[in-house]
Amino acid sequence: MPVNRMALWVVLATSVVLSASMIVGGASAGTARSSISGADWEDQNNTTGSNYTVTFSETGLPSGTNWTVAVSITTWWFDDGGSVSNTSNSSSVTFSLMNGTYHFRVFPANGNDSIPERGTFTVNGTSPPPISVHFGVPTLYVVTFAEIGLANGTHWGVFLRSTNSTQGCRGWWDEDCGGSGDTSSGPSSSSDWHDHGGGRGYFNETNNASLTFEVPNGTYNFTVVGARGYSVMGSANGSVNVSGASPPPIKVTFSIVPVYAVMFVESGLPNGTNWSVDVSGYASFGGPWGLHDARHAHGHMRFQGTSSGTTITLNLTNGTYRFHVDWVDGFYSNQSRGRFNVSGGSPPPIRINFTAIPEFNVTFNESGLPGGTDWGVTVTGSTSHYAGSPSAHVVLTRAARGTVTFSLPHGHYHFSVLKLTGWRAKGGFPGHRFVLSDGPTAATIHFTSAGPRSSHGASPNVRLTTSALRWSGLNGGASPLMAGVER
Repeated sequence: MPVNRMALWVVLATSVVLSASMIVGGASAGTARSSISGADWEDQNNTTGSNYTVTFSETGLPSGTNWTVAVSITTWWFDDGGSVSNTSNSSSVTFSLMNGTYHFRVFPANGNDSIPERGTFTVNGTSPPPISVHFGVPTLYVVTFAEIGLANGTHWGVFLRSTNSTQGCRGWWDEDCGGSGDTSSGPSSSSDWHDHGGGRGYFNETNNASLTFEVPNGTYNFTVVGARGYSVMGSANGSVNVSGASPPPIKVTFSIVPVYAVMFVESGLPNGTNWSVDVSGYASFGGPWGLHDARHAHGHMRFQGTSSGTTITLNLTNGTYRFHVDWVDGFYSNQSRGRFNVSGGSPPPIRINFTAIPEFNVTFNESGLPGGTDWGVTVTGSTSHYAGSPSAHVVLTRAARGTVTFSLPHGHYHFSVLKLTGWRAKGGFPGHRFVLSDGPTAATIHFTSAGPRSSHGASPNVRLTTSALRWSGLNGGASPLMAGVER
């Protein structure tokens, strides 16, 4: 049954083919010529040829309301001949035109669009019959889509687009050139959008068994948006004709897409160590919910698996995927990245072997300080890159009495001695820089007095406070250093 309410509606492009008996015409009273564009208009509509009157007659507007019609001289707007528009406050708008095929557009008036809003006509040796235009609210009819096969609460959606507009996006011909609704961020209930290359379009979504559209007469193409984990049996595209009544419900049947286990197996990590795998790729069913699923045959998917055991299993549909093994602190893997395919069954297990990143002792010895004096060293630098683990920035501070020792992986480092009041430090590696490559290394720091000594033989104010010592390891974290200070 018809639904009568104000709504956005699809304009039917009307093709008016005009007949033949010659009437010489001119502009009627109450009509004013305006907005002539295109240099060829006057050249092609001058006194050298016969002109004929083309009349547009309106209904539905209050008396005295201005309304406007624009006519193009050629097949496409703004090509060779340009366009002309006339405005009237009477019930008719007229044009004086030579033989030819024309496009027209009727602009909205009194807050309403017209039926038709645009179309074509031909002048062929006579004035054609008047073209009737009606302003008012269109009659809407319900188009229903009913799904079968989805689990309760599963979201699905449909795009519906009119096929009646035959013009491309051409300036003022398509007033909302490029679309009047923004659907780039995904679907929303009862939203509508414009696609003037193929008419006005609508989108609707639901988690119920059926969804509806309310549209005027016309022929519409539809596309069913794929639901995650399901495929549409048969074609997801089709068409429906609305002509004076609501059509029968359109049935959409979904089937569950089969999934197959993909197993990642690790070795080399201590028991209970967390590790994870990220997987992305193009699956063979509609992927994450969104506008673009209706425009692509495959959905882009992302998955992540985490485990403290030796295996991670992901259930995936047929498709092509990439994987990335996340870095585990202190370890590198034999393959941190890779590809695999799922095609009708589970692929062979993907084995990830972890190896502990080797570390070597760096020892700083001191000479010159009184026995029992605390002193410390800060090391900064970058570790070397290992497969499956990035290089990392290191800031490490340690204090002791006598010897300060660090355990570090391969890398390039710089050291500095913590300041001791009354003492100067010299020595170590040239430029205070060192490279740790394939074994332990050691250096000696020489302290000399910077002022008079006390009667007890110790330098004045020699002290380090552990609250000032901070450590930042390979994982970027920080904690106060309490251990490592020998007493």
